[in-house]
Formats: sequence, C-alpha cells, structure tokens
Amino acid sequence: MRSSVAVLTVVAALLVSSCGGGMSAVQPTSPSPSPAQSPSLIGVWQGSTQGDVVRVASGAPVGFNLNCSQRWEFTSQSGETFEGTKNASGGGPESDWRCDQTGYVHGRVTPGTDLTLELDPPFVPGGCTEREGGRVATGSILPDGSMVVSLTARGKCALVWGAGLNSPTDYLDFNMRFTMRRR
Repeated sequence: MRSSVAVLTVVAALLVSSCGGGMSAVQPTSPSPSPAQSPSLIGVWQGSTQGDVVRVASGAPVGFNLNCSQRWEFTSQSGETFEGTKNASGGGPESDWRCDQTGYVHGRVTPGTDLTLELDPPFVPGGCTEREGGRVATGSILPDGSMVVSLTARGKCALVWGAGLNSPTDYLDFNMRFTMRRR
C-alpha cells in the first residue's frame, strides 16, 4: 500500500507539472517610474521686466532702460500647456507710456521646467511703430520657484516722452528679461 501511495504521489506531481498547474515562485518587480509631470503654473505671478535698449545702427545704449512691473495670471493648465492674462505697468511718467499693456499669454512648460511663452499682443514698448518680435519668450522655472524668461523686440521708437509727433525717433533693439514669482 505504501508503494502505491508513493506512485500516486509521483503521478499526481507529474500531471500537475505537465498541465502548468504547478506553482512558480513570484519574482519581485520594482515599480515602474511614473512619468515626469510639468509643474503647475496656475495662479498669479508678479515681477518685473528689466531691459537693455540700444540703437540698431550703432549698438549704442539710449538714455533709458526699460523697467516695467508685470502681473500674469494663469487660469488654466492641461499637462504642459497653460494660458492666462498679462498686465504690464510703469512706475512713473517715463516708464508708464513704454510699459502699460494688457493682453493674453499662453505657453508650454516641460517636466524639466523649460518655458516657452507667447504674448498677445507682442510686448513691444509703447511709443514704437514698425514693431517686430516681442511675441515669443523663452526661459525656465528656477530651483527657487521663480520664473525667468527672455524676450527681444525691435521698433522705430520715440525717444522723448510727451513730444508726440515732434519726438525724435530711432530704430531700437530691446533685450528684455522677465523675472516673476508666484504670489
């Protein structure tokens, strides 16, 4: 009887293993990394625009630097794309007419925190005609959470505030840097 039990045990083991019903050891797996996500930009961002202004023909600086206050509010974001409004203002008679502007901003932020923004209308300082550039800014979110983007523009611009059509004009290049913090 003992030998028949042993034979039955061996036969049962062979049947189970040949039918795939045997248990195999479970191999532990490491969790797959989750895809990197873009940082949220939703909210109000405030800061300033600093700019160097030079004459196109000579590269010589003009008698003013651009210094504008900025307030951007991003109201929606889906993945990497976001959109909102922008408002720029000056801090006195010389900068008000160059800075005051409202409009829209939309763009893309990568998981690596690189930014591309499109401004509508383009940010070209007031008092300028024959404008070009000022629409696409590029930059990044820095480790401290601030946003820094750069933008260039060119225009035929009045050099003196309040002189109207009598103001001397020149073609100017604006190299601008926007530094913003979430509020």
